[in-house]
Amino acid sequence: MQAPDPYFSVVIPTYNRVARLRHVITALEQQKYPSDAYEVVVVSDGSTDDTDAYLEALRSTMRLRWFAQPNRGPAAARNTGIQKAGGGVHCIHR
Repeated sequence: MQAPDPYFSVVIPTYNRVARLRHVITALEQQKYPSDAYEVVVVSDGSTDDTDAYLEALRSTMRLRWFAQPNRGPAAARNTGIQKAGGGVHCIHR
């Protein structure tokens, strides 16, 4: 049985900010909001630090998906995240 579509999506575009990304993911995992009501979509925009390795190894309690793309800038990463998001409302992290 497939999970229902989330009500909203948290879109996180990132480029070489693995330390900040870890902090954001940890904070989202500690939310009291029901985890089946939202999803997290991370777009690694050509990161050359440990971002992709961190995301590959991450085992989250949230509904989290991530995508890697060649570096095309923050607007393109946001657009990719929105295209991949399944929620009806999008929250974009800067």
